[in-house]
Amino acid sequence: MKRTQAKKPSKLQFYWCEIESNVVKVVPWGQFEGSIYRLRKIRPQRDIRPNDVKGAAWGQFVGSIHRLRDIDEELTDALRKRDIRKRLHRVTRIIESYLYRAYELRERVVNLLAVVSGDAAAAKATKHPPSRAKALSKIQRSHLAFCEGVDRLMNMLQDDMDLRNEHTHGHFLSLGLMVGNGPYDPEDVLTELESQPDEYRAMTALLRKETKRLADEYRTRIRSVRDAAFALAEIADPIRSPKK
Repeated sequence: MKRTQAKKPSKLQFYWCEIESNVVKVVPWGQFEGSIYRLRKIRPQRDIRPNDVKGAAWGQFVGSIHRLRDIDEELTDALRKRDIRKRLHRVTRIIESYLYRAYELRERVVNLLAVVSGDAAAAKATKHPPSRAKALSKIQRSHLAFCEGVDRLMNMLQDDMDLRNEHTHGHFLSLGLMVGNGPYDPEDVLTELESQPDEYRAMTALLRKETKRLADEYRTRIRSVRDAAFALAEIADPIRSPKK
């Protein structure tokens, strides 16, 4: 029997980078073994100054903004698919990805606010609309423009956070066609009409138009969020890296 040689793992691997007090800890992921990943030993990398912590938080925030731009571009590409089922599937998955990216962006904002203000509890409270204004009022005395930008961005993201939080182990987000007594699953509708060519073509045209409309809505939303986030990053830039 021919013996199969084990493949060498890639030299590119994901790892976690944790910032605690004044030490950066790198936590690489080990080889996949059975059904679990093994963590290698945590090892200190280097001492860091307070501005390094702010810089890391700022960099994570900006990175999450750039990932939103990727979602925008993917939606544009999805609309080029002629097959309506593939288009529906792709647009749905991309919008689901956007909701997770929007959630990531919010978490990066909270982290940046925490390291800039030194008040992690107040920063965390800004995630909840009822406590947001009070929490920001505690911080804005020394960072007024920054807090105003945080408030603006958080408010823009709130509807997306509410929708994303509906996606749980017991509730699943689905794309529905809102006509008549709907919502109807677009795939089910297309299957029902396969034996009726004229109706199938009409429904395909409708779905093609509506997927473009939905994608345009989200592209507009993404660009507005991205612009507000970049404006916040510009405000935070001198805070995280003050001139000497």
